[in-house]
Amino acid sequence: MTTLRGITARLRHGTTPLAAAAALVLAATSASAQDISQLRAGATYIGLELARPSFSDDGFTTFSGLGYLSSMFGSGRTRFLVELPFARGSTEGEFGTSSSLIGSPFVGIARISETEGNGASVSFGVRIPVPESFELGDDDFAVAIGAVGDPDRMEASYTETVTASGAFRFDRTLNESVLLRAQVDADGLFFLDTSGDTFEAFLGWGGLVRWDGDRAFASGQVTGRVLLTEDEDDRVFHHLAARAGWTFGSAQPFVGVRVPIHGFAKDVVDWTLLLGVQVRLGG
Repeated sequence: MTTLRGITARLRHGTTPLAAAAALVLAATSASAQDISQLRAGATYIGLELARPSFSDDGFTTFSGLGYLSSMFGSGRTRFLVELPFARGSTEGEFGTSSSLIGSPFVGIARISETEGNGASVSFGVRIPVPESFELGDDDFAVAIGAVGDPDRMEASYTETVTASGAFRFDRTLNESVLLRAQVDADGLFFLDTSGDTFEAFLGWGGLVRWDGDRAFASGQVTGRVLLTEDEDDRVFHHLAARAGWTFGSAQPFVGVRVPIHGFAKDVVDWTLLLGVQVRLGG
């Protein structure tokens, strides 16, 4: 098992982007385990998000990608969050191969503000470790797709790893249509495979601006993360994301793009296409 230091070393020494992506299946590095919802804090929903990274050296087939099925539910000021990640990676050519993965599920609990969309909320949760047998196929391509395709939840694609997460979020709604959000989160990874490092810690931050109209919505987001247990130059990475969608009753399908702007993923992924839908529960 290697750490973020091992990943960046391979990138610096001429490893091709595709090979570096495959090497990430051995890496132990974290990201936010918080919900994907772009809704106001506390809004209950069920959602599906799919992502297809475009690699700098892309030998993967069109239908390689990753996704999350998630839901937030509850009553009063208490919310429960569950998330099931999955990924598939397959390569083209005469010797093409493929693999599929059911990742580490996330379960969490949140305490929200009294007024939805205004005030502070806190959340805590864990990712339940899955055995290596949860990846079906050859060459660990599914893990590579999941890890590099979504650095904000990279640990979701790792096996035999327990992740404990906590987050503080502050929302402010302006003119009933613009949501501003700031968030700080922390993640601790505990590796059940003790042949290498046994623990890593990350600190993350992010901001979101979302506009809601009668029939459409759009959002922009920036996220950042620093590896606290290493001192390498590439231990910090940032991403920008934008989404736009439509409102049909309680359903909100969307399309978006995520772009790495700093850190190791910038050398591997050009951009990531996002597709999904969130259905608000209770109308």
